[in-house]
Amino acid sequence: MKKVEAGDLEGYVSLAECYWNGDGVKKSKTKAKELLDEGAQKGSGECAYRLGMLYEKGLTVEQNYETARSYFMLAARSHHPAGTYKLAYYYQYGYGIYKDQEEAKKYYQQAKDLGYQE
Repeated sequence: MKKVEAGDLEGYVSLAECYWNGDGVKKSKTKAKELLDEGAQKGSGECAYRLGMLYEKGLTVEQNYETARSYFMLAARSHHPAGTYKLAYYYQYGYGIYKDQEEAKKYYQQAKDLGYQE
């Protein structure tokens, strides 16, 4: 809680996990999502990536590839390896965006440069 109050972006992820699982706090997936959203808006690539995955899989939210893609784009802008990879995948297959093989190649390369490994 103190890390979030201090603006520590990793604190948003940790506290969201606590709410998601009910570790030390009352379980609330809604609160977890709110914390992830707040962290993503403040620049946390990990928060943005996790939100993208929630929307991709339809966990606690309605499945929406466009919204997932927008969160993966935020993650990529924050140099998050897995988020960048997911964005490349979305461009390659046209999930939530038009297909664009050149953009896909660009983001796959960025993900690799960031250390992403399948």
